[in-house]
Amino acid sequence: MGSRDGRRGMTDLVTATVRPRWEAQLATCAATVVCAVGSYLVVMAVTLGLLGRSIAWGGPPWWSVGAGAVGVAAFTSAGFALGAYFPGRFIAPVAAFGALFAMGTSSQIGFSSSGGGR
Repeated sequence: MGSRDGRRGMTDLVTATVRPRWEAQLATCAATVVCAVGSYLVVMAVTLGLLGRSIAWGGPPWWSVGAGAVGVAAFTSAGFALGAYFPGRFIAPVAAFGALFAMGTSSQIGFSSSGGGR
């Protein structure tokens, strides 16, 4: 969504509007984040609702849903910013792969130390 105006050659048309450009992009970014987080919450509610029937020790872990929603909002905002700064067709897959690579790398750093200071 961030690169939509740049790819379609509408930047000249959009700059002539009454509202500042950052305000229009902020509204589009907010709508994108709300759509992504809403979809995530619906999927997690269904998943944990079905999983909750088989859990006998209390209930499903709802705190992880909140942490995941914050992560989805952060990565959606980062992808929107990359798309707005570098308008192109392949920015969305590159941003998604970069986010997946960053998360995978950050989860592995620190566990491979061979030091004996435990």
